Amino acid sequence: MNPRLLQFFYIFGGVIILPFVPFLYWQGQRVRKRVGRLPDAAGETV
Repeated sequence: MNPRLLQFFYIFGGVIILPFVPFLYWQGQRVRKRVGRLPDAAGETV
């Protein structure tokens, strides 16, 4: 494929996802609050 075309798709994809960034950030913060912190590993670790 033409490198210019690939570059266009990459930039175009970034522009398309830009309006969804606040929602994705909020969703990530919500998941972090709900999951909580896992306990430390017990026993032998490599």
